[in-house]
Amino acid sequence: MSQTINVPAGLKTFQGMSTYFTELLRPGKLITLALGIQILIIGSYTEGAPDWDVGISLIMAVVAFLTAPQAVRGLEHFVVQLFKQRAFAWKHLLASLFLVWFGADGCYYLYWSWVNPWALEMMREANLLASVCLFLLCGYLWKPRGSLRGMLTLAGTSDLTGRASLR
Repeated sequence: MSQTINVPAGLKTFQGMSTYFTELLRPGKLITLALGIQILIIGSYTEGAPDWDVGISLIMAVVAFLTAPQAVRGLEHFVVQLFKQRAFAWKHLLASLFLVWFGADGCYYLYWSWVNPWALEMMREANLLASVCLFLLCGYLWKPRGSLRGMLTLAGTSDLTGRASLR
């Protein structure tokens, strides 16, 4: 005799977030985050840009790590639903655009408006395009669910669905 257990909606959301953070804690994703932070910190010392320091490098890397995969999933969901002509996909677009804005510009704006408003005024526009591109690239890098071995195996297939390619 099976018994159905009703789980409150809030607990389902918590379980989903727990799964999301478990995915982010996979070694391959943490290694790429560490390498990215290392590159950003080296760049902050070698480039000499007035808006690039260790603080913003750490903040933007961690914010991107936490939000970019979900933003990319939401943007992909919106595009798929758009082609299926379903109206409810707009909430995914708005949430994803907010995450992209916050990850690429929002945290940058908050940090530099507090630390050095002059650097913010001088460099914000120049930083935006590069930050959005890197944010989305990181989102696609960290989006796959599963182990690094599984991702490498999947990368060897033709259509990224897990089916063997016809060669």
